[in-house]
Amino acid sequence: SGYKFGAPIVFTYMPPAPQTPVLRLRGLPFQASEADIRQFFGDLSINRIQLRRNQHGRPTGEAFVVFTDEAQAAKGTERDRQLIGTRYIEVFPTTLDEMSLKCEGVAPTEFVKMRGLPFSATVEDVTSFFTGCQIAEGGVRLCSTNGRRTGEAFVKFATAEDASQALTKHRHSMGSRYIELFRASPMEVEAINPAGISGSEHVVRLRGLPFVAREHDITEFLSGCQIAQQGIHLVYTQMDRPSGEAFVELASAADVATAITKHRGVMGRRYVEVFESSQLEMQGAMHGVGMQGAAAGMAGMW
Repeated sequence: SGYKFGAPIVFTYMPPAPQTPVLRLRGLPFQASEADIRQFFGDLSINRIQLRRNQHGRPTGEAFVVFTDEAQAAKGTERDRQLIGTRYIEVFPTTLDEMSLKCEGVAPTEFVKMRGLPFSATVEDVTSFFTGCQIAEGGVRLCSTNGRRTGEAFVKFATAEDASQALTKHRHSMGSRYIELFRASPMEVEAINPAGISGSEHVVRLRGLPFVAREHDITEFLSGCQIAQQGIHLVYTQMDRPSGEAFVELASAADVATAITKHRGVMGRRYVEVFESSQLEMQGAMHGVGMQGAAAGMAGMW
C-alpha cells in the first residue's frame, strides 16, 4: 500500500505589524519617484517619503515612507511583493531612527530642527505642536538673525525616543503653515548664532535705566534671577542712542516673579521699573513698532 497525500499546505508570509508609522521599501526601480510610491500605496495617507541615495547621489532602490499613523502603515504592509513597473517591491516595518541613519547619516539624538515656522510662533506654540512628546526643560530655541526670526527652531527632547516620536509630525500644520522636521545633531544646535533671541516666553521689561547701563549692570540688578543665554536686549532709539529701556529673557516663571520684586529698585541714581512682558512686545520695541505693528509686521513677512 502507498502513502496518500492530502492537499498541499500553503504558507503565506505576513510582515510583522508595524510599531511605528514608518515602512521601508526595497527593490524599487532606480527611476522610481515619490509620485510612483504614492501611487503604489493608493489612497493611504502618507506624511513623508525619503528616497535613499548612495554617496554618489545615485538611487539605491530603497525608500522610507512615513505614514500619518500606525494603522495606515499596517495597511501599507499589505502591498508587500506588489509591483512597481516590472519589479516586486519588498515592504516591511522600520523606525525613524533607522531612516535617519540610512538616509541622512545622522544617528538618533534628542534634537529636532523645525523649518517653516510663522515668525510670530512662540515657545508655547512649539510645545503645543509637539503634544505627546516630552521636551527637555528650556529645550526650545527659536532662531533669529539680527533680532529677526528666521522661521527655524531647534528643540531638545527628554530622550532620543521622544525626538523620534516628534519626527512623525513632519509636515503637520501650525496655523496655515506646514512645518518641516529634521533630525539634528548637538554640534548643529551649538552652531546657532549666539546673538539670536533665545525664544524664552519668560520676559520682563526694564524702564528708567541709566543711559550708561550695560548688560553686566542688568545682570547685577537682577541678581537671583536666571537669565537666558544672550537674553539681555538693550533698546536703542532711531538715533542709535540708549533709550533707558531693556528686555530680559528669563529661564522660568519663578524668575519673572523674582524680577518683579525688584520694581523701583535702584541702579546708580535711577529708580528702575520692572514689568512682565512678552516676546511680541519685545519684538515690537526692538524694531521700533508697537505691539499691533509687531504682530502685523510678522504676519506680513509671509
